[in-house]
Amino acid sequence: MKTKIREVNKSYKYRIYPSFEQEEYINHHINNSRFIFNKVKEMYDRYWIKTLTNSHKINYFLNKSIYNMYLKEIKKKYSFIQDMDTISAQKVYKRLIKGFQNININININI
Repeated sequence: MKTKIREVNKSYKYRIYPSFEQEEYINHHINNSRFIFNKVKEMYDRYWIKTLTNSHKINYFLNKSIYNMYLKEIKKKYSFIQDMDTISAQKVYKRLIKGFQNININININI
């Protein structure tokens, strides 16, 4: 006779109590992520409007390499972003790219 194995998922809830320095670091990191998100979104909106005015077709010409170059420019221009982790900064705009691709797919389907 075979026995059935039952799978049980458990979840845990944790509360962290950061020190003052850790709290400052977390807030600084979140603010930098928000700043990068807004700058990249501004750049994307600018190019997206240009492509809509030039042609009625939406082009996906903004890719990761362009965002990497733009991220380097942002880091040169704004010194407070220098101490931010590069991987997390890249994750910010990768998620933004994915979101815009999902929006553009829906727009192309509805047109």
